[in-house]
Parts: sequence; C-alpha cells; structure tokens
Amino acid sequence: MILKKMIFTFIAGIVLAASTANAAVITGGSALLTKENVTQLGSWLGQSVDLTNIYTKQAGNTSLDFHAAVDGKGATFVVMQVTDQYSGITGLVGGYNPQSWSSSTYYNYSYDEDSRNAFLFNLSTDMVFGQKAISDNYWYWYDQGVYQTYNNGSYGPTFGGGHDLYVGYDLTNGYSNLWSYASTNGAGNLLGNGANYYNWQVAGLEVFNMNPARNEVPEPASLALFAIALGGLTAARRKRSS
Repeated sequence: MILKKMIFTFIAGIVLAASTANAAVITGGSALLTKENVTQLGSWLGQSVDLTNIYTKQAGNTSLDFHAAVDGKGATFVVMQVTDQYSGITGLVGGYNPQSWSSSTYYNYSYDEDSRNAFLFNLSTDMVFGQKAISDNYWYWYDQGVYQTYNNGSYGPTFGGGHDLYVGYDLTNGYSNLWSYASTNGAGNLLGNGANYYNWQVAGLEVFNMNPARNEVPEPASLALFAIALGGLTAARRKRSS
C-alpha cells in the first residue's frame, strides 16, 4: 500500500510538472512583462519562446545606453510602457525586430514578402501590426512596408518609415505614426483610436532576446509508459507477497 501511494504521488508530481513545463521564462526578470505576456508574444511570433532581459532603462539613460546594450545582439523584442500626454491613454507597446540593432544611420529594409516578419504590438489591447505587403508601386515611397526598422545612435528603438514607433534620444518621449505597419482597426497609432500619435511619455523600456521555450519534462506518452511500468512493479510485488 505504501509503495502504491508513493507511485501515484510520484506520477502526479510529474504530470503537474508537465502541465507547467512550457510556462514562459524571463531570465533577468522584467518590471513590464508577465509570463502571460511572453506567451502572447510567442503566439504572434509563431513559436514558444523564453526571454532574456538584455536592457532595462534606468534614470538618466540615453539612446547611447540603449545601443550599447542591444547593438549586434540579433532578434529582439522591445517593450515599453507609454502614455499619450494629451488623452491620458496608456499602453504596453513595442515591436519585434528580426535583425540586429545598430548605431549606424540606415534603415533595415525588407524587400521581399518572406523577410517582412517584423511586427508591432499593444499588449494592453492584444493588437498586433504586421509590415505592409508589397504594393504595385514597388520602389521607394510607395512600398511602405519595405521600411522595417531605423538605426541611429541618436534614436532609441525605432520601427518603420512613419516612424511607426519612435523613441527619442533621452528615452523619455516618443510617438507612433503607423505607415509601414498595417492597422486592422483604423487607428493611426499603437494606442488606438482616441490617442494622439505624438507627444508620448515613455516610462519603462526593456529589451529582450529570445530562445526556444524549455521543455525538460517527459512527454505525456512517456509518462503513460512509465506509469504502466510502475503499475507492473506493484502487481509483481503484490503477487510475491500473497
């Protein structure tokens, strides 16, 4: 009886661990994101991810501090808490940059459809904004979606040609003017209808790079086989003792 209880307790513990194996991990912590937010970001990205905090804005930081922390680090999520100072509307907004940030002054372009995989988001409203598709007038001004991100040492994280999401040198102000990224609700900025597109206050700002989500717990099929094996051990022990 004692062995049987131990077996079922052990199996229950493994099953419980399996149910939480894919819970998001934020290495380095975050003052902005919850694990549910990370799960949402992964769903928009199309894969489960764990995040590592590589930059958190501190008082007195400028774009130089931002670039020193994130340049050349590969794909990143930028997340920031912003407030439109005119309407008072707030939101947890940001963007996914599939390329590395740089302090050089140039756009990251995405000329073909397959490379247009950056996106902007508002976690407060569960809205996501992808790059616009290639238009009939492909080159220059008319192909709005070609402008993925803008790199400049005097700018904070900046997406699109609008700029669709911009943060200034002192990392305390910014705006969102959707142009390269598509709005599905008719809003002209990430905060949505009712918000002004400029004169935003940027409170928190964090940057994360990512890894595939950890899954170190056995799959349910393996758990079932293990349970059967333990059940057989119990039966054999009962038979010997009878």
